[in-house]
Amino acid sequence: MKAILWKEVRENLKWAVLGGIAFAVALAYSLNQLEQTYRIGSFSDNGVMNCRELSTVLLFGPIFIGFALGLLQIVPELKRDQWAFLIHRPVHIKTIFWGKVTAGFLLYFGATILPFSLAAGWTVIPGNYPAPFDFHPLLPGIADILCGAVFYLAGITVALRDARWFGTKLAPVLAACFCATRVTDTDFFSVALLWIAFFAALLALLACGIMTQGSRYSLQSKSVKFAGILCLLFAAFAVCVAIKAGYQKIKPEESILYRGYEQYEQDLQGKVVIVKWAKEETEVRNLDGSPILKDGKVQKFSYGDFMDTQHLTRNRFPESYRSGKEWVMQMRNFQDHAYDPDQQELLWYYVAGEGIFEGFSQRSCLLEELITPQGFQSPNNPVKERFQDIHLSDAYQNPLLWFGEQVVFVDVERKRVSHIFTSQPPQKILGVAAFKNRSQNLSLSERYSICVATDQGLEFFDTKGQLYTKSPWPMEGEEYICLGIGKDKPLTHFYVWQYCRNHKMLGYYLTSIPINGEPPVTQWLPDLKEEIAPITLPDYFAVTTDSPLMIKGIRWHNVTPSIFYTFCSMLIGYFVMRKNRFSKRKTFGWCSFIFLAGPMGLIAFLLARDWPVKIKCPSCGKQREIGSLTCDFCKAPWPEPARDGTEIFERDASKQVAGSI
Repeated sequence: MKAILWKEVRENLKWAVLGGIAFAVALAYSLNQLEQTYRIGSFSDNGVMNCRELSTVLLFGPIFIGFALGLLQIVPELKRDQWAFLIHRPVHIKTIFWGKVTAGFLLYFGATILPFSLAAGWTVIPGNYPAPFDFHPLLPGIADILCGAVFYLAGITVALRDARWFGTKLAPVLAACFCATRVTDTDFFSVALLWIAFFAALLALLACGIMTQGSRYSLQSKSVKFAGILCLLFAAFAVCVAIKAGYQKIKPEESILYRGYEQYEQDLQGKVVIVKWAKEETEVRNLDGSPILKDGKVQKFSYGDFMDTQHLTRNRFPESYRSGKEWVMQMRNFQDHAYDPDQQELLWYYVAGEGIFEGFSQRSCLLEELITPQGFQSPNNPVKERFQDIHLSDAYQNPLLWFGEQVVFVDVERKRVSHIFTSQPPQKILGVAAFKNRSQNLSLSERYSICVATDQGLEFFDTKGQLYTKSPWPMEGEEYICLGIGKDKPLTHFYVWQYCRNHKMLGYYLTSIPINGEPPVTQWLPDLKEEIAPITLPDYFAVTTDSPLMIKGIRWHNVTPSIFYTFCSMLIGYFVMRKNRFSKRKTFGWCSFIFLAGPMGLIAFLLARDWPVKIKCPSCGKQREIGSLTCDFCKAPWPEPARDGTEIFERDASKQVAGSI
């Protein structure tokens, strides 16, 4: 094993060094670009190590290094009979394989972890970037580097696999691409590690089996066969996902299943209308269905003509591990001129591990100020109180903070933390919302109105904590699915949208709450149905990649095509199996696999097996295997070839003896 390790390291060290240098240069260039974006104020709210400049390099850099290293370890030895010389050494073939893989992992991780560690260490140094450092935002980069190890195994598998079709030879790479999509799409780092471990074990088993048993399906063990089938299955899924994404990029207007849909909206004065959003034009009607006219013509509307309804902040940190906002979140709306470095001196972040807000100078990139529940303070002073159980919403970042049973408003212009609301037992806060006035002639504190929802009702405040009005829950006892709050302009009413069930029907309770203390008015609006357009190419790939057992919580117009395609695939597979005389046990197993995997399972079934070459039988006219001695249908042997007079036959021994006498 030591000799193999030394041989592989000596032969492939140059490739690892070149890949590591290229990776380090790309990271250095991205860090330089990131520093310039911070200097001009065009910053990212995902943290330093999760910004777009670095995430692209961290995602594709390890992929290319791993795949290239896997290929370069095998491909040069396949020429000039070096491979035969290697595998005929007096050691087991598995020892040679694992020696290569171990040396490859050492070289790969050395070429990726060292530049990544240097880049992370550079961001830790105070004064380099105006942002706090936390080790949790490094998790996406770690996941990408581990995912690159999957591509390394895919490169080895591609080099070893002797496929009949060139497209299936690249199936391990497509399976690794599917793994990369799962790693980037999942919300939890632990789930990403499970995906990486699964695909790494799958490709390692397949590569080891191909090296020891060959690429023919009939000669492989059951475990290697199963690994190959799963590899082809995930490759088929990756192709469908790529086709769908590519089609959406080319024709984004045709990639939405609902080409037109209707929903309720309110104009800026609070009038409820029905809006039909479509790809070509927007149609606005009154509740009675009549169009809205202006000067005798149908009036045209845009998004800015309707009230901006705010959803209540309920969940704490509903973010993916790749965003980094679960640990470090940039408060972009602490000041409205957040993108103007001449007006904004500090960039504010909430650091979950510390329970405080940190303000960094854009010019010096140093920590200048802190925000605690007690107010603004210098970072040199000890922090006596921290924010506990704070609720932040990424979709509606604003200066309104809800932590524990308290709600405060942060005014960074006046450096003041205003107390808005504190619940008294047994009262419990259910959510908060802030409404912004778009007028630029008002100060920061004058631009917002605040709603606090408790289990006893709704209360509306200004940013100084003065109560506008309060109201009990408009419709208690209902099953609320969604809750939105809005206000008109100028401020005379607050509006509460409650999306709920009413006698097994979906719809909205819209309650108008005047600020002058008059009784609120509630009306029921039935749910509007979407207008469903015909399914197009990207929608087809969206439903064909779902099997009946994978579908959960989607509508029947999506479920029905998926079930139809799955059973059609099972039917096609069954006829193929009957034609090739599969046993009942194999037929049941493959049909079950196709049912669980959907149409992609049929593709994997057709590509995985070694299908025999068939020609037409001269006796019965049916297709027979070219390698069998007799026909499977008529049992006729192969006919003798026609003689043309050039044949040389051995003499009959009896005739030769008689002639000599």
